[in-house]
Amino acid sequence: MAVKNFDVMNLGKAGLLNPEQAGYKDSIEIIKDESFRVQKSFVKIGWYLKHIRDNELFKEDGYASIWECAADQLGYSQATASRFINICEKFSKNHNSPELDVKYAGFDKSQMIEMLPMEPEQLEKVVPEMTVKQIRDIKTNDKLPKTAENDADIPGQTSIEKDFPEYMPEKQEEDLKKEKTEVYATSHKEECFALADEEKIIDGEYHEIEEPAEEVHVTEERLSPYGLPKTSYSEESLITTVGVGCGHKYYCFSCAQDCTIRQKDRYCREASLGNPFSCTTMHVLENVRAEQPDGQCQFINLDMAEHTLGKDPEPCCKNCDNESCGYRCQRSINKVNTEAADSDLMPKDGLAVTKYILKQENKILDDMLKFNDLPEMTVLKQKTIVAALAAMVCDLEAAESAPGPEPQPELPILKNNDQRKQWLEAYKTWGLWYRDENIDVNYYKYDFKDGSRLVVAEYLQRQDYYKKNKAEDEHFYHLLQIGKEGYKFKYNEKYRNSTDSETYLVDFLKNLQKRNLPVPDDKFFND
Repeated sequence: MAVKNFDVMNLGKAGLLNPEQAGYKDSIEIIKDESFRVQKSFVKIGWYLKHIRDNELFKEDGYASIWECAADQLGYSQATASRFINICEKFSKNHNSPELDVKYAGFDKSQMIEMLPMEPEQLEKVVPEMTVKQIRDIKTNDKLPKTAENDADIPGQTSIEKDFPEYMPEKQEEDLKKEKTEVYATSHKEECFALADEEKIIDGEYHEIEEPAEEVHVTEERLSPYGLPKTSYSEESLITTVGVGCGHKYYCFSCAQDCTIRQKDRYCREASLGNPFSCTTMHVLENVRAEQPDGQCQFINLDMAEHTLGKDPEPCCKNCDNESCGYRCQRSINKVNTEAADSDLMPKDGLAVTKYILKQENKILDDMLKFNDLPEMTVLKQKTIVAALAAMVCDLEAAESAPGPEPQPELPILKNNDQRKQWLEAYKTWGLWYRDENIDVNYYKYDFKDGSRLVVAEYLQRQDYYKKNKAEDEHFYHLLQIGKEGYKFKYNEKYRNSTDSETYLVDFLKNLQKRNLPVPDDKFFND
């Protein structure tokens, strides 16, 4: 295939130079300009991912989360997509823009990732010329002075740095570097003499033996799905903890993320703290991902997993409805086989169910109290569960023992208007519905079989406007009628600040009985 010749005119239109004509400074400026465009692209990608996530635009293609959408459409892992979003939120204009903030224009992607967890005071110390290691040193060195100050405040305390300097790690490292330098200088000098003996040197010609440049291999540090580096301690550290995954915040044994820096297996959710064992499903994630390309698995799509306030997602096969999955753990299979048998033993009554659960949770709490080394928050959480269930049992028992509302009397057969008026005046026989202590009003109600309701508001001992020192009870009727006649239409009346007259209610009762609704025998007027 023939190589096309450079068209200098077209390159000029595109704002480029002919590569053969570009000098050193032009080349450097072009490299800087292209590097700046690359950094801007990281921010722009992060902003658009954030835009899709915040507005849930991924649902247009049926995705359950932005991570699922990014993996399917762009080939990004959750860690990569999360990193792009974090870079946008940290380094864009006003922390929410597709444009890179000008003060971060000189930094590359690796530097930005290292700067993500830094505080504003630390960011002010970082310059684009620094390496990733130098940026990381700023984060660690900022913590050292505080420790030194705290140690100096204690009078008479032994200082390893002052009293035993030979045991300081820094001194050992310096001695090791010095030893390596001396060895290199000796070996390199011998190589130079050997080279001079082997080669024929022309008299008068200047020869300079260049020292081989040290090859620096910069590998991008692997981060967790949260965008944090692997937690590491020095060999002399006394607080080394196995399984502290990243950022001194997330612990491997309780984390369900698909992580490349995992130091310890995730524990099964039902494993006891005294004898923990690993979650078997976490070991077959690659197989699950291959057979579930749509992400319909809690371990692949963590948005489907159970979420608790303040905690990370907790996927578990026991909470999955796909009983045909070939990667279900044995504990979930046993659960399916035993649930049918346990359902017959499980009490059906609400109070009995609550008492049953309380008994189980109380047993767990008793087992926890037998261990003195359990985390305080773990025990406190279980105590809170037991206390809440105990309070719930008390409320249910009180509700069952409380007397229920008295049934309303049946509507008698009302043969004439006088009997209908008499029935309306005897509203107290319906039973008190409720009382409003704030305004000193009693409410009575009667529910008719057609769905209508008659409410009587009784105002106790109200002073008459015309009669001095004359206070008596007053009552007003409110009929919430079903199918009330409006202007050329019918509607269902609701409670409002409007009363119904006795005449209207008499007609309502008359029409109600004309519909041949079943009513009991005439007992109201036989007394």
